[in-house]
Amino acid sequence: MMMAIFCQHKQKGSILDQVQQLSLDIFDVGSQIGQGCNAAVYKARFKSPEFEEFVQPNYPADDEVNDVDDSSSIISLDTDSDIVILGDDDELSDHEDIDDDLVILPQGNDLDSDAITDDRRNNNDDDDDDIVILGDLSDHDNDSPSDSTVGSERQGETTLPDSEASQLGQQEDYNLAIKMMYNYDIESNTDAIMRAMLKEAVPARMLTVNQDDNQLWQNRNRVRLKSLPGHPNIVEMLGVFVDPLPDLPGALDNYPAALPKRLNPQGLGRNQTMFIVMKKYDQTLRQFLELEELSAHTRCLLLCQLLEGTVHLRQHGIAHRDLKSDNILLDCNNDTTPHLVISDFGCCLADSENGLHLPYPTDEINKGGNGALMPPEISCTEPGRNVKLDYSKSDLWAVGSLAYEVFGQDNPFYGGLRITRKLDGRTYQDDEIPSMLGDVPDVVKFLVPRMLRRNPAQRPEPEMVANILQIYLHFPEWLRPGNRPSKKHITESLMILVTQMLIGWKSRGERSFTVKEQLQLTFLRRLIISDLVEAVAYYHGN
Repeated sequence: MMMAIFCQHKQKGSILDQVQQLSLDIFDVGSQIGQGCNAAVYKARFKSPEFEEFVQPNYPADDEVNDVDDSSSIISLDTDSDIVILGDDDELSDHEDIDDDLVILPQGNDLDSDAITDDRRNNNDDDDDDIVILGDLSDHDNDSPSDSTVGSERQGETTLPDSEASQLGQQEDYNLAIKMMYNYDIESNTDAIMRAMLKEAVPARMLTVNQDDNQLWQNRNRVRLKSLPGHPNIVEMLGVFVDPLPDLPGALDNYPAALPKRLNPQGLGRNQTMFIVMKKYDQTLRQFLELEELSAHTRCLLLCQLLEGTVHLRQHGIAHRDLKSDNILLDCNNDTTPHLVISDFGCCLADSENGLHLPYPTDEINKGGNGALMPPEISCTEPGRNVKLDYSKSDLWAVGSLAYEVFGQDNPFYGGLRITRKLDGRTYQDDEIPSMLGDVPDVVKFLVPRMLRRNPAQRPEPEMVANILQIYLHFPEWLRPGNRPSKKHITESLMILVTQMLIGWKSRGERSFTVKEQLQLTFLRRLIISDLVEAVAYYHGN
């Protein structure tokens, strides 16, 4: 069975659709908040409050997702149903004779009993029935406050909280970040800079080519313009543009060599560079893990968000290739669990022609960023005729190593005081993968060694790993020994979750969701029921 859930409404065009060019002129740039070897980051905000409409999560409508294969549950349906479960033949079931506005199953139901009446199963008791849950909750105002305090924090909200301020410039908070790339070698030409740094822009909503004939540039470089649709666990990148490098606060002290000679006579930088506009996040995953005492449940939520972001990348034929705790950002936003996003795509593989299998005829081909967290199928491959680098499970392997850090332990591929023997990704063997100690759920201890297997063919699919962890978070009884659920039980349990999510979605809006609710929604949006059955069987050893 395939489940197509919470199909996105097409969003209205942004006010910035009417802006001919993005440039530094429309931003108020504040103090520097970060710096790396390739870029400096400044806090920023729009000078005019009318542009604030643009700073909203922009997850794609279903018909805008065209890079995912036919097995994906992100599909477009010509129906007014809020939630639809499709049968194996992918045909929409007949729901005209269902009179209920919404089918809601009480939590106390025995899911293996006949709790659902025959007429609500379309008069058919077969496990493979099409089930349609219809509802029109239009009487609920999406902007009205919810009676429940659960998820009252505006998780993922990127607009400023002070709605009474008449001018954005009068507000103290900066809700954006502008990343200024260092440019030492690329001529100060928009076309050249865009071509050289385009990987950085993979998650961007818009590219601004600061020249008259930008359509010509788009056509000439279309093969390089593979983009990544929006996702809750991918950095909110509003736009990318090229501008002259300005004299920003602290520039001469913090990165003098990257400045052009007009700003620093000893500088080595060029006059123009790329600027990336994104939501401003609170801290990196590394910083958060160093400072916070976390429960095992919170750590599971962090790991699950990281997996969901990785699944999204894989579904769209993109490999990040530089996953590390410094490249993962968190928005704490008053929730008990931070909202996690994957950022820094400068080393990614986003090849429209070759996908995740990159030809490797010469060692001039760049394998990626973080050598310590490079899987063996990449680090050990030698160039040659007809040789390809297989990145289909490389990010999953990196997430497996990062799981140690998420659960407060030393990454075995980095080493540390608690590591008796640092592992080398090129030479380690599966039986050398260290056990996770302490307060780590059994499901994580089960998944991590399998994610780190040397042979990628022996690793599970990223979707399966994410599904198993999602099951642990929402349906933990399915993973208990001797308690493998039937397909009927799985389907009916999902119906309960779906109706609960629909009520919250309609009454409060997605941006009010907590991290756990957002994970549930992400899970349901991509869900294929047969994949859940397979995930449960894999965990139980069948």
